[in-house]
Amino acid sequence: MSSVVPRISVVMPAWNASAFVGRAVASVWAQTSPVEELIVVDDGSTDDTAAAALAADARTTIVRQSNGGPGAARNRGVREARGDWLAFLDADDAWRPEKLARQRPACREGVDVVFSYVVDPLPEYTPPAVIDFDALWRDNCVGMSTALVRRTTFEKIGGFDEDREILGVEDYNLWLRMAARGARFEFVPEQLVEYTPAPGNLSSQFGKIARCSARNAEKVARDIGMPEARLQAKLAAIFEEYGVALLHARDLHAARKCLWEALRHQRDRRTVARWLTTFAPRRVLDWRRSLIRSASRFLS
Repeated sequence: MSSVVPRISVVMPAWNASAFVGRAVASVWAQTSPVEELIVVDDGSTDDTAAAALAADARTTIVRQSNGGPGAARNRGVREARGDWLAFLDADDAWRPEKLARQRPACREGVDVVFSYVVDPLPEYTPPAVIDFDALWRDNCVGMSTALVRRTTFEKIGGFDEDREILGVEDYNLWLRMAARGARFEFVPEQLVEYTPAPGNLSSQFGKIARCSARNAEKVARDIGMPEARLQAKLAAIFEEYGVALLHARDLHAARKCLWEALRHQRDRRTVARWLTTFAPRRVLDWRRSLIRSASRFLS
């Protein structure tokens, strides 16, 4: 391992984040392993985001720009940064004090991305042993606010895609493009980031993310010349995943649309069964869920 201590610049995109950006800023400056700098990019906020960030710690650098979305804001922050490693933290998340101290040792020669768990990871979830393009294409296991990225690797692939049609999945797009070009990912198996779920209507979020995820898959597939059959399978999996989530949330109309979209890309008996389920009365689905839970408790 290199004896040179990596200089880490932290970039935080923020839009109308005055209510919570102070917590995120404070968590950066509270690191037991200090950062080179923290750059908060105020992405066209109409509230007091910049003032709140400075109030949390005056060492913070504020950069202002017209609203361009999180990808554009992160790219702007990187252009202003001095470090040879880049850390990204969303304004509504926070780091645990030991986050960088635990991850710095992994920033060694040959490693391009270092990441870790968020607090309370899904039960029994562990990233694949080998994190390459195929693994990431199946599932995005790299949380944006957990990641450290080698600057030269980031710049070599052109940074974040600023296309608003992939809003919310810019990070996944970045990881896929990096992996397709041979980047090496290193996992630190510790809970180091406190993640805040996005507020708002669950159904509308799922619908938007599904569309953006599909657009992202199409862009990446075109970029690397992926066979059409593999892309169609991925698109089906995306709409299946969000359709099932909407079904569990009992937004049956939205679930029906998502599952039908999945079937357009790839026919599957299980998806057909789930699509038909969306026509059942809500009370029948609730009764079925209650019955399954009761049976599970009895069997355990």
